[in-house]
Amino acid sequence: MSTTSSVSLSGLASGIDTALIVQKLLAANAAHMNSMGADRDNVTVAISTVSTIGTLLSNLRTATQALDTAQEVGAFTATSSGTQVVASAAGNAQAGAYSIEVKSLASEQRSYSGTFLSSSTALGQAGTLSIQVGSGTAAAVDVVASDTLEQVAAKINAAGQRVTASLFYDGATYRMQLRGLDTGEANAVTLGETGTALAFTTVQPATDAAITVDGFRVTRPTNQFVGAIQGLTLAVTAKTTSPLDVTVASDPTALSTKVQTVVNTYNAVVRAVHAAAGFGDLKASNPVLRSDSSLRRITDALARKVGTAYTGAGSYSLLSSVGVTVNKDGSLTLDSTKLGEAFAKDPTGVEKLFGQETGVTVGGAMNALTSVIDEVTKTGTGSLTARSDGLARRKLDLQKRMDTEQTRLDAYQALLEKQFRAMENAYGANQALLSQLTQTFKTTTTG
Repeated sequence: MSTTSSVSLSGLASGIDTALIVQKLLAANAAHMNSMGADRDNVTVAISTVSTIGTLLSNLRTATQALDTAQEVGAFTATSSGTQVVASAAGNAQAGAYSIEVKSLASEQRSYSGTFLSSSTALGQAGTLSIQVGSGTAAAVDVVASDTLEQVAAKINAAGQRVTASLFYDGATYRMQLRGLDTGEANAVTLGETGTALAFTTVQPATDAAITVDGFRVTRPTNQFVGAIQGLTLAVTAKTTSPLDVTVASDPTALSTKVQTVVNTYNAVVRAVHAAAGFGDLKASNPVLRSDSSLRRITDALARKVGTAYTGAGSYSLLSSVGVTVNKDGSLTLDSTKLGEAFAKDPTGVEKLFGQETGVTVGGAMNALTSVIDEVTKTGTGSLTARSDGLARRKLDLQKRMDTEQTRLDAYQALLEKQFRAMENAYGANQALLSQLTQTFKTTTTG
C-alpha cells in the first residue's frame, strides 16, 4: 500500500522545491506505517510456514497409518514352485512351507436346451419355466405360444436370477445355453418346466475347487482359497499332476521401506519447525515464529511418542530396540539391518510395537503418532490450527490499522499541500506588489 499520493506543488513562485519538502515530511511520518507493513508481511509468511508444517504433518500421518495395524506391519512373501498355484501373503501371514495339490477347479453350471431349426420363429410352446439358483427363491418365466427362442432367452435374462441365457448355432440348429454366473456347488441351477419342452440338459455342473494342503482336503466355491493358510491367498489356475511347494518367508525390505517413509516424513516436520522457530544456533527464518511455543509443543509431543515404551509388544517395547533412534537435533535415523534382525527374531513382537492389534489398547507406536497429529491439527481446538487462526486475525488487525494510518497520512498530505500552496500564492502576491512599488518609485524619482 502506498504511504503517499503524488504531490502536486510546483514551487515556481518562491523557487523552493515544496513538493520535495512535502514528500520528506510524509516519509518522516510514515515510519509507523512502514513498520506495520513489515509486520504484516512477516505474519503473511508465518501463515504460509504454518500451513506448510500442517501439510508435512499430513504426510507423516499417511506414513504412520500405513503401519498402524499389526497386519500392515507384517511383511511376508509367498512363492510357489508352479504356475498352477499363485500365492500371495498378507501382513498376518507367518513363515512356513506347504505342499499343495490342485484336485479340481471351481466351475459354473452350463445347461443346453434341445435343438430348434430357427431362433426367430414362434416355438408354439406355452407354460412356465422355473429357475432356481442354489437355495434361493425360484423365478417363474412365463412362455406363450408366440414366443421365439430369442424372446424366451430375453425373458430369462430379465428374471433377476444369477444366470444368463444365450443362443448357440452349430450350423444347422439352434440351442439355448443357460449359464450360471457363480461357481461352486452351492450355486447349482435347478430348472423345471411346466407345459414347455425346452428340454435342458446340463453339460457342466457347478462345482467347488478342491486342493490338498499337506494332504488335507480343502474346498472353496471359487478358485481362490482365502483363510486355508493364515495370511495367504492361493489362486488356483489348473489341476496339478504332482504336489507344488508353497513357501512363506519374512520380507524385511518391505517393512524397512515403510518405516523409512515414516522416518523421512517425521524428519521433514522436525526440520520445518526448527527452521521456523529456531533451534540451537539455527536462526528462526521469521521473527513472528521465533521460539514459537505452539510449534515446539508439536515436536515435543511427537518425540515423547517415539521414546515411549509400549507394553504388550513382546520382545520389543521401544522403537530404538528395533533400529529407530532419535538424534541430538530431534530427527530420527533408521538402522534397517537392526530392524530386519528384530523382525526375523520376533515378527509378532515387531508387528505389535508398530501396529495396534484390533481390539487391543496396548502397543501401536504408529497409532500413537497418528493420534498426536490428529490432536494438533483438529479444526477449532488443535494447537497448530489455533496458531494459524491467531496469525490470520493478527494479519487482519494489522491491515485495518494500516488502512487507518493511510487515511491519516492522506489527510496530512492534503493539509501540507494546502499550506504550501497558500504560501506560494502569498509569496507570489508579495512579489507582484514589490515589483509594482519598485516601478512606481523609479517613475517618481526620474520624473
